[in-house]
Amino acid sequence: MGLTMKEKKAVSKEIAKRYKKTRKREKGMMLVMAHMY
Repeated sequence: MGLTMKEKKAVSKEIAKRYKKTRKREKGMMLVMAHMY
């Protein structure tokens, strides 16, 4: 569970990238995934 700041930023960036492409119905899932990090 211990992610470094660099890793967290990379993960957030990746999620944000996907989030923008994702349709509304799937956005909820992305948020759930984001909260796991």
